[in-house]
Amino acid sequence: MKKLITFCFLSLFLIFCAKAQEFDPQPLKTEINKLELNILLAKAESEKYSGGLIKALLDSRLQILEHTKAMLEQRLAAGNYKLKISYTVDGKEYVPAANKDKILQDIENNALSVTKEMEVAKKEADQYSGGLVKAMKLSAVATFQQQLAMLEMKRCAIIFDIPLYAFVGGGSSSSPVQTPTKTIKETPFSEIDGMFDVKITGKRVFKANYSDHLGLNLVFTNHTEKDIKAVQGVVTFTDLFDSEILTIRLTIEKNISAGQSVKNSDYSIELNQFSDEHNRLRSIEMENLKMRFETQSIIFKDGSIVKR
Repeated sequence: MKKLITFCFLSLFLIFCAKAQEFDPQPLKTEINKLELNILLAKAESEKYSGGLIKALLDSRLQILEHTKAMLEQRLAAGNYKLKISYTVDGKEYVPAANKDKILQDIENNALSVTKEMEVAKKEADQYSGGLVKAMKLSAVATFQQQLAMLEMKRCAIIFDIPLYAFVGGGSSSSPVQTPTKTIKETPFSEIDGMFDVKITGKRVFKANYSDHLGLNLVFTNHTEKDIKAVQGVVTFTDLFDSEILTIRLTIEKNISAGQSVKNSDYSIELNQFSDEHNRLRSIEMENLKMRFETQSIIFKDGSIVKR
């Protein structure tokens, strides 16, 4: 009788443990369904273009989404077949992050920031019916969409304890490699803001392609100890009371040596006569105009990248 009671207790304990460890596929299925919808939308958007920078950015976003879906499908298949997956990175067993909640909150905050900038770029693009400026605005929107896809991949990897691998576009979107092509470092806001600076020293109005443009005289300063190849950030024009006039995205593709400043007058804004913001920026006196530059990412000549 005692042996029977012990056996029954042990059986109940094993059943309880088995249920406690039972795989729940629903969270993965939910994420995969969301990705499938986003992939369909991304394909439809990409098919609007036959080539060029915007299509390249949209196709890159599509590859990231497909890579994320393949990553989750592998995890789902392993769980369904009761297979244990272990990851090895650089010869060491992968250990999931202990501070997942903080990492996920940082990803969410970053996604909200990128979404806000994307909405600004969309609003600016809608002000134009075509031309180079509209194409530049739409490429900025596509860049933001690409960043959001990367953040989504990172979010899914953190939630389901999957290590992220670098992958090279142009081939199979589900082919991971363990050696990154570039070193990407996420940098605190206060640190990256001190690496690069843009100042405005003058502005002028000129006509080009049958419309007025506002030319900008800018000074770029590299405060780092490495040569810079390109910088991407957001420019906000304000008046003396710090009231916002206009916010635009600025991509700088100039070689700037370490610790050096470079003057540049190649950048301009196509003015829309029906835009209050553009008219305000056009008419404000230079001595009453202030400009703030928020650095988003820097590419150095050695191939390394820092971003907020």
